[in-house]
Amino acid sequence: LFRLKNFAIGTMLIKVDVIMTAAVGSLLFSEVLSATGVLALIVVTVGVLLMSIGKIGLRNLTPGETTLVEAITGRATQVALACAFFFTLSYLFLREATLVLAPGDFLWRAGWTVVTATAMQTVGVGIYVLAREPDVFRQIWPNRRIIGFIGLTSALGSIAWFVAFAIQNASYVRAVGQIEVVFTLLISWLYFREKLTPIELGGIAVTVIGVMMFRLVS
Repeated sequence: LFRLKNFAIGTMLIKVDVIMTAAVGSLLFSEVLSATGVLALIVVTVGVLLMSIGKIGLRNLTPGETTLVEAITGRATQVALACAFFFTLSYLFLREATLVLAPGDFLWRAGWTVVTATAMQTVGVGIYVLAREPDVFRQIWPNRRIIGFIGLTSALGSIAWFVAFAIQNASYVRAVGQIEVVFTLLISWLYFREKLTPIELGGIAVTVIGVMMFRLVS
């Protein structure tokens, strides 16, 4: 998706994985959603889409002379929806994995799930990178400090994700996790001195409201 021309459109469409997780999870998995939870999901999704539009600009959402039908059926759209679908399955299967592990409390179940999933990702991605871009491995050691820092923060984030999956619906966890987009924009504003557009500020407000609504979910 990163290499496609209409990357901006694609990154926006990936955000539908929040709604997709709720729909697929309630139909085929053990997800049980309340009316308040569904409303909160929709609010969060709207907020994230607003932030995405504010970041990439409205003009970038219009693919030149491309017709609406071509935009909807284009390569970027297809790849983005495929990404969203596979992300959806990963969230739901990870949630189910934390539920079937027994005995043990949620921290024990989350710990084993994150170790197993991370090991699978390391092997799978490692083989892919070795086959496609083997020079990357020679660049790891000279950049070990920043890579180690990224690995540590990623590990802590993964642990938190899996703990959340062990105690709550995958769709709710994914929706609340969209607060990361708010953090990203705020860091870019505070640290990189990037300006926030009115649409981005509106998206931040809507997303925060949606996340707060999950406090009302029983």
